[in-house]
Amino acid sequence: MLKKSKRHVNFLELVPERSLEWITSEEGHVKLLVPKYGKSSFGVWLAKQLQKPYMYIKLDAIGSAVWKACDGHSTVYEIAQKLKAEFGDDIEPIYDRLGQFFRELERSKFIKWKNLTSF
Repeated sequence: MLKKSKRHVNFLELVPERSLEWITSEEGHVKLLVPKYGKSSFGVWLAKQLQKPYMYIKLDAIGSAVWKACDGHSTVYEIAQKLKAEFGDDIEPIYDRLGQFFRELERSKFIKWKNLTSF
C-alpha cells in the first residue's frame, strides 16, 4: 500500500478570511456578531422572532487590528508586520500570539483559510 505524502503548511503563508459579521465600537474596537441560535433554518427563524439574535464578542486593540487585517488578501506574515509597525514591542512574541489567536478563531469557525486546500 502506498503512503500518502504529507504536505507541510507554512502558517505564515496562510491567508485568513473572516466568516462573521462585525461592527466597530465608538472606541474603534471590533465586536463580533455571533448568531445565538446557529445558521440553520430554525435558528434563523428563531432569531427573527427574538429581539437579540446575536451574542457580541468584544476584541481588544490588538485583536481588533488582527480582525480588520483578515481581509482575505493578507498573509499571516503580512498581518504580523502590520502589527509590529502599529504596536511595536508590546506585541512580542508576535508569532506565538498570532498562532494561538488564529487557532481559536478557526476552532470557533470565525475565520477560514482562503488558500488552504484539503489534503
